[in-house]
Amino acid sequence: MPIQIHDPKRLLESLCALPRETGWVEFKENKFNEDSVGQYVSSLANSAMFDGEDAAYLVFGVRNEDHAVVGTTVDLLGETVGNESFILWLNKYLDPHISVSVESLDYNGSRVEILHRPWISPAC
Repeated sequence: MPIQIHDPKRLLESLCALPRETGWVEFKENKFNEDSVGQYVSSLANSAMFDGEDAAYLVFGVRNEDHAVVGTTVDLLGETVGNESFILWLNKYLDPHISVSVESLDYNGSRVEILHRPWISPAC
């Protein structure tokens, strides 16, 4: 069962306030490729576990250089791989098997998608 983030706006603001990307947070604008996303999620999840973080995040709609929210055209819940939804495909084929969830939000008129893999219930 997907775990929802209690306050996605607050979470986004705290991630954007980080001085740089980390092993457990990655920012993207519009670049989407299902295989790349799968590799990012695996890598971020491993880093989060080793760094003692509660979750790993792949955030679409944030510019990497300055962490400005610029919005995205990526729609993770609407993406498909073959005849399957992307999220179902991703959860099915990640190895080792981990489950990921998606939060979509409007942040001051900009669409943001947060793909997250929580280790425990998120604090935000």
